[in-house]
Amino acid sequence: MPRKSMTSDGKIKPLLRFEKAEKKTLRVQVDSRVLNKIEQYPAYVKETMGDEPSIDEVIERAIDKIISSDVGFKTWLKQQSQSAINREGNDAA
Repeated sequence: MPRKSMTSDGKIKPLLRFEKAEKKTLRVQVDSRVLNKIEQYPAYVKETMGDEPSIDEVIERAIDKIISSDVGFKTWLKQQSQSAINREGNDAA
């Protein structure tokens, strides 16, 4: 089981971390049960960490965390990058 990080006052730290970056808009529909959890997550982060992220930030970080931990996707991305490099090399020749 993964080890839990704790705050200085003994609360379990949120799994997601938040940072600012350029944003683009994506419109999606989600299961209402999932949306309810998403809407509650900022209050949890605020209670444990002091700063309250927006719902957009919660969704962004959750998706990034999942995608970044997908080993198969990482392998596929590397293959795509290598294919692009090979195509560029062939075009220059």
